[in-house]
Amino acid sequence: MRDIKIKDIVIVGGGAAGWLASIFLIKRKYNVTLIESKKISVIGVGESIQPAVAGFLDFSGYDQTDWMPSANATYKMGTIFDGWSDNQFIVDSESAVFSILDTTECGSFGTHDAAIALGMTDQEWSNWFPPYRMATNNISPKMGKERLNYLNGHGTPPPNAVQWDNVAIIDFLKQECLKQGVHHIVDKVVDANLDEEGYINTVSNLSARQIITAGGAKQEAMEADEWRHSAFTHNLLKALDDWAADSDSDGFITAGELGEYLRKTVTDDTRGKQTPEVGRFRYSDSGEFVFTRNP
Repeated sequence: MRDIKIKDIVIVGGGAAGWLASIFLIKRKYNVTLIESKKISVIGVGESIQPAVAGFLDFSGYDQTDWMPSANATYKMGTIFDGWSDNQFIVDSESAVFSILDTTECGSFGTHDAAIALGMTDQEWSNWFPPYRMATNNISPKMGKERLNYLNGHGTPPPNAVQWDNVAIIDFLKQECLKQGVHHIVDKVVDANLDEEGYINTVSNLSARQIITAGGAKQEAMEADEWRHSAFTHNLLKALDDWAADSDSDGFITAGELGEYLRKTVTDDTRGKQTPEVGRFRYSDSGEFVFTRNP
C-alpha cells in the first residue's frame, strides 16, 4: 500500500450524508468534488437525528442557530409510544436519567430515585416532567430553562437531538459548500477505474451530445417586437433567467426539460407555426446536459 497524502476527494451522492461529508472536508482544506445524479431525487422526509449529528455540525463550525432555522428544525423532546403496550409512555431523546415516563399511570421508570430524593409522588413527577409537557403542548425549550440537560452547567448549548426537514437541510448544506468552494457536478457515475493497487484513478460518467432546434425543417423562425427577440430566443432566456423550465423544481434544468419547455412555449407563442425539436447526435451516450444556477 502506498503512503500517499490525499488532497482531492470525490463524493458520489448529494443527499444529507454527501453534503455533510463535503462541509466537513472542505473546512479542513481538502479539494472536494461532489457528484450527484439528476435522476436520483432526494427523499423529502422530516428526519430525526441524534445529538451526534448536531455535534458533527458544531465540529464543522456551525452553531445550532446557524442551521436550525434554515432546516425548519425543532428540538426533539422524545418519542411517545402509544399502543405498544397497555400503557402509553414517552422515551426522552437524550437524557439517560429522564429515560422513560409512563404517561398513563404517571409512573416513571429509571427515575424513581430522583423522584424519591425530591419527595415527589409519581403524579407530581409526571406533571413536572419537562419533555412530556413541552411535547404535548407543542412548544420548544429555551436554553437554560427547565430542561436540565440542555445546558447542564455548560456555557454553550451541547448537541441535541432534533427533527429537521431533510430537503431544507440539504439545501442549506449545499449552499454553504458551494460558498466554501466545493466543486459540484450533476452527472451519473457509472464506474470507478482502479489502478493496479486498487486505488481509484478516475470515475466514469456518460457523455451527451444533444441538440434543440428553433423549429422544424420547413418552419420559419418567427420574431415579434413584443419579444424583442425571436420566439425561440425569448423563451430560452425566460427558461433560464426565471428558471421556468425546471419542471420538477429540483434546482437543475436538463436538456430534456428545457426542450419540452421550449416545444410548448414557442408553439403557443407562434400559434403552432414554429415548434422546436429535441434530439441527440448519432453515437451520443445516454448522458444528460444539465444547467445549474450560479450560487
